[in-house]
Amino acid sequence: MRFDEQVVYPYPVLRQDTYDYKSAEFFDDTRYVPSASDGPLAIAAGYTLNNPALQALVDEGKAMVGLIVECREALIQELFHIAPQGTVISLDPFRIHGKISLRTVIHSVQDIESFKSSDFADDFAEVEFDIPARSLLGFCPARFLYVEREAFGAADSVIEIQQSDQCKHEDIWDLDTEKERLSILVSKKMMGEISSLRQHTKGKQLLMSTLYMSVVQQAVELLKKDSGEELLWQRVFRQRCTLDNIDLATLDSSKIAQCLLRAPLKPIFETTENFTDED
Repeated sequence: MRFDEQVVYPYPVLRQDTYDYKSAEFFDDTRYVPSASDGPLAIAAGYTLNNPALQALVDEGKAMVGLIVECREALIQELFHIAPQGTVISLDPFRIHGKISLRTVIHSVQDIESFKSSDFADDFAEVEFDIPARSLLGFCPARFLYVEREAFGAADSVIEIQQSDQCKHEDIWDLDTEKERLSILVSKKMMGEISSLRQHTKGKQLLMSTLYMSVVQQAVELLKKDSGEELLWQRVFRQRCTLDNIDLATLDSSKIAQCLLRAPLKPIFETTENFTDED
């Protein structure tokens, strides 16, 4: 199926910015449903169609409204039926990745003879059309979703630590947010100390509750100010907030960072809860 507002079809097709119909409207109500971070990606698909002739075809089973999910990177294109009351579609995050196209369409499921509508544009008034099965009758603009495997794992999967000569102070790190991944820039001395901490469980916990916590909080502050989703880390952070039902707009950055890092202080408290002053 070719979706193009400039294509001239041999019969009227309901779509935006064209004049095949006078006043008919067809638009989608597609949104992402928050779910568990390790669960399927849920898409709530619905639509509004106010053309009686097209709706009659759907009611009679001659046509259907569906959601086409397309992922070029994974070579996947699937069509899901949308019921009149709406449908929730579950997608396996490990089968798809990268840029996902979601497009709501109306298409014929059988040959349709002598189709006409009182809302046809004047050029088609009183004209009847024979439409083959599997033909487009209408479509909405595509919506896009970015799915990265990192979005279903730890938030620090899009954070990397790099040794850099840019660090003027050997004990102070810097953060580069302009690349696909967040890059923590550290001195040679700090890189050695971080590598040493990573060798031990408590050291990893300490890094998570201090260094990573500060980095994620700073990144969230930037994310609140920038609605763009061009970079990988931005897409992943937004995806994680959606999946974990985190309100990016109203929660403060420190709370969001703690949620994304799964309460990083908790494992430290658990390993020290039996400590006494004598220890």
